[in-house]
Amino acid sequence: MDAHIAKRWRHLVLIGLLSLLAGCASPLAYRTRMVDTGAVSCPPDRAQLISECTHVTPETGPGYELHFVEFDDQGWLAAGPGEDKLQAGGTPRNQIDHLMRRLDTLLGDEKRYLNVILYVHGWKHDAHSDDGDVKRFRRILASARALEAGGESTARKVVGIYVGWRGKPWKLPGALVNLSFWSRKAAALRVSHGAVQELFARLRSVQQFYNSTDSPACATPREGRLTTGGCRVRTLMIGHSFGAWILYSATSGPLIATLNAEKDLNARLRSGTEAPTRQREEKLKAIVNRRPADMIVLVNPAFEAVRYEPLHEAAINYDNRVVQPPLLVTVTSIADGATKRWFRGGRLINSITERPLSSDAESEAMTRTHGHIDRYQTHRLSVAANETCPGWGPAPLSSADRKRMLESKKIEAENSARFFNAWTGGDGLLKPGWWRDFCGQVRLSLLPETGPGQNRSPNSLVWNVSADPALIPDHTDIVEENFLEFVRQLYDDTEMKR
Repeated sequence: MDAHIAKRWRHLVLIGLLSLLAGCASPLAYRTRMVDTGAVSCPPDRAQLISECTHVTPETGPGYELHFVEFDDQGWLAAGPGEDKLQAGGTPRNQIDHLMRRLDTLLGDEKRYLNVILYVHGWKHDAHSDDGDVKRFRRILASARALEAGGESTARKVVGIYVGWRGKPWKLPGALVNLSFWSRKAAALRVSHGAVQELFARLRSVQQFYNSTDSPACATPREGRLTTGGCRVRTLMIGHSFGAWILYSATSGPLIATLNAEKDLNARLRSGTEAPTRQREEKLKAIVNRRPADMIVLVNPAFEAVRYEPLHEAAINYDNRVVQPPLLVTVTSIADGATKRWFRGGRLINSITERPLSSDAESEAMTRTHGHIDRYQTHRLSVAANETCPGWGPAPLSSADRKRMLESKKIEAENSARFFNAWTGGDGLLKPGWWRDFCGQVRLSLLPETGPGQNRSPNSLVWNVSADPALIPDHTDIVEENFLEFVRQLYDDTEMKR
């Protein structure tokens, strides 16, 4: 009898716990009201206090707009048809359609140029107005807009895209949320294979369409270096933690195709019976420089390195012909215990049934992220001993002090030019062993080759950077000012005319 009662009590406790988790579950979507740009003003410093900002897309900030696209645990669009969607012939039926219609409207003006910044959040975050990542992303957009407005050339419209998913499934305090590791990793995998693929495919279509109809200077080498300064649409994509897996999964295919395009075309040109014509050479350049985005950045990515291996091999095979900014930059903090220890422990459990394997290297790549495997690492990011940009200041939140802002941008341009002039060889490519100091006391150093199978060419387009804890303190704290300045200045390389 006592055993029977104890069993019933265990069942009741289990049911109660499941009911508690269900009652504390986060909603499928927060941004269920699709409105016109300008309908709801959400200043970056007060947006979380304005009730309307919790439910709308897009938010309108000072000179920028912030769109949200949310996905549920199965990878479907979380905000389905509802009363806030107009009928056929009216507003779009979902958040992706709403975003695309707005981009086409903006780019319908031939004088309009866009700077699109996309962010995919990670574990323990969502699209709620007061989420820490949402608040930080608003500030990044405000800073980007201030720099655009303060520039000497025609200002680009800043458009932010926040990709939301249920990275925080339960509203539970502290360490209890850590129990969601396995469910959130599995959810991120499902999201990466779902409707998010449509989002990124349509964004690529927008960029390629409007950039291909623009000036020949768009996305072509100029004076030995790539510039996208003449393009209508520039795109920076950033993913963090499990969000980096979602972003990588959606973009790795086009990245691998881009990196292999020159190798395959060179083979076809060599197999011809006559010397390559100028027309064929131009065709080659056009394919080589077709970037899926101007730059993709993964910060403390939380996915196993076996998924990264195909891109790593494509990067090794790529034969760069001009100096170009990187296509993909992974940055992992040395102090990121979540991906160094906890991720490995979690994968040891998941990977028990995924054997046998072909090599020890594959075994290591199954349980560790590529940011913590020496064979995949390409650069080291550290604090520079001295500031190489006297008089420089970080990007502000407003363009009020335009004179100081222009002076800082001039200092950045001169600092960048010094690096390329010092390290570019007679063949127009960077020389081995280079290192570069960015404004803000940040040094990026190319790692030396120490064995086979490494991607440490001085001109590689795929970087896997190991970062000092002073720049990225841990897994979650990724917004240290000098690190953000490094990302911005690196992204600016794609636009700078030298």
